[in-house]
Amino acid sequence: MASGTGLRATALSREYGTGPTRVMALDQVSVHLRPGGLAAIVGRSGSGKSTLLNVLGGMDTPDSGHAELNGATFTGTGPRKLTEFRRDRVGFVFQFYNLLPQLTALENVELARRLPSRKRADVPTSIELLERVGLRDRAGHFPPQLSGGQMQRVSIARALAKGPDVLLCDEPTGALDSASGVEVMALLTDVAREGRTIVAVVTHDPAIRDLADHIVAMRDGRVVADSRPPVS
Repeated sequence: MASGTGLRATALSREYGTGPTRVMALDQVSVHLRPGGLAAIVGRSGSGKSTLLNVLGGMDTPDSGHAELNGATFTGTGPRKLTEFRRDRVGFVFQFYNLLPQLTALENVELARRLPSRKRADVPTSIELLERVGLRDRAGHFPPQLSGGQMQRVSIARALAKGPDVLLCDEPTGALDSASGVEVMALLTDVAREGRTIVAVVTHDPAIRDLADHIVAMRDGRVVADSRPPVS
């Protein structure tokens, strides 16, 4: 694998506030997320997990350090370039789905496909994506007519609709029951292990550690462990 392949952060630092309210959310964080496996970013609340995810997704800018995707730096490129980076290269999955309630499941996915962006030529159609997440028969249902697990699977289909290079997931099972959480994680693991999309999951869920191919543990804004479990 080429050294420039993947999502790489180098010495990222990010602080908020001043004086007694100053918080060092990231403190010289370096990490390299590669395609081909599921990466789990773990740690207690306030450890810096979500801040790291926001920087890696171009939603926040570090005070120092840099991040790059496949050898091309995207931090420090300015608001317009960051917007293009998020639009063209990154898919997001959030804890509370963020679906538009007035649109059907199919329309939520199709909306993402219609946004102007750089798409891979082989991105499946919206109905094919819903079929992939097991919801072809729910294509015409509105979000209030779906369970939490179904809504999260629609949100994953929506994130995949633009063929992202990176899929960033912030507590994707946090609002789900255990059975739905297993279904969602099985889907994300399949996407990750296809090797075409870098998949990173921020989570408090210890069960996800058992599924991960790469574990990044954080505490007080720092990476305290970075491991790839041996293949059994």
